[in-house]
Amino acid sequence: MTSADTALLDRLIPAGPPDPPSLRATNWLLTHGMPDPHDEAWRYSPVKEILSRLAVATPAQPSQITRAEIDRLAGNHGPNRLVLVNGAYEPALSDLEAHADGSWIGRLADLPPGTVSTAVPVGGGFTDGFHALNRAAGGDPVVVVTEADIRHDANGPAPAPIHIVHVALPGSEPQISHPRTVIEVGARSHLRLIETFTGLAGPTLTNASTTIRLDAGSSLHHQRVQTEAAGATHIGHTQVSQAAGSRYETSSIMLGADIARHAIDVTLHEPDAHVALTGLYRPAGHQRHDTAVCIDHAASHGTSTQEFKGVVDDHARGSFSGRIIVRPDTIANDAQQMNRNL
Repeated sequence: MTSADTALLDRLIPAGPPDPPSLRATNWLLTHGMPDPHDEAWRYSPVKEILSRLAVATPAQPSQITRAEIDRLAGNHGPNRLVLVNGAYEPALSDLEAHADGSWIGRLADLPPGTVSTAVPVGGGFTDGFHALNRAAGGDPVVVVTEADIRHDANGPAPAPIHIVHVALPGSEPQISHPRTVIEVGARSHLRLIETFTGLAGPTLTNASTTIRLDAGSSLHHQRVQTEAAGATHIGHTQVSQAAGSRYETSSIMLGADIARHAIDVTLHEPDAHVALTGLYRPAGHQRHDTAVCIDHAASHGTSTQEFKGVVDDHARGSFSGRIIVRPDTIANDAQQMNRNL
């Protein structure tokens, strides 16, 4: 790692004694550094341009936005909305009514004792420097925890989704934020989740991480929508850990930002887990949109499907790269992948 890289970390990572996970992330960065164009997972992404924007970014500062503007940018999908502005939770802009339904939403620091002891980031190690930087420089994550056996009448109305809105607001100079979200769905429970990444025009860099744990027999329907404004750079990472018999369904829509990259890593740790990924990326003008997917069948009798579509206009560029791992000691796995572009 160069002296310039070390100076960058000194500028972006908050001063003061770090907690152990932040220290591990910082040490990982000092050892491995940030991505470069020769990294296989990043070979289709404009790494040099992303790093040049990172080099001039400063930690995002608090900023103001109205509820009406959030409605305009992200829509209103029901009573359970949690809003983050420049990576920081804004309780005055949030509406949380899910607690009575067996779900808990809020900051990890406010999680009631004994709610779910495992409501912390899970999964393997860091996949790249941005993933580690999110943990090293990000603040307290927001958490959604669903208790076990939270079911709804199949013949009744669908429960309102939980909507997490990430808003990137520019400052007087380029800013970077590190929103971090942790989702845990208890055994045999079901959750509907919408994540929206949006913002106002200006030089912003969002380095987002979403970590999901699905317990045995649980299911999650996850919609991720990225509509950040002109001037924005978006680096997103979704990491999913699935237990036996769990089901993860997600749709990823990528429309905004000058440069956007979304990495999805799913591990089917136990048998009979199922994952279905769908996505659309639609860059126009000079936008650049990249999607990278890795599905790891670490247990037997799992199924995975991927179907992504790209519509690329004008001088824009888009890419999809998918990797499927089937462990040699597993049996009866079914993995399918499809990518279509116009």
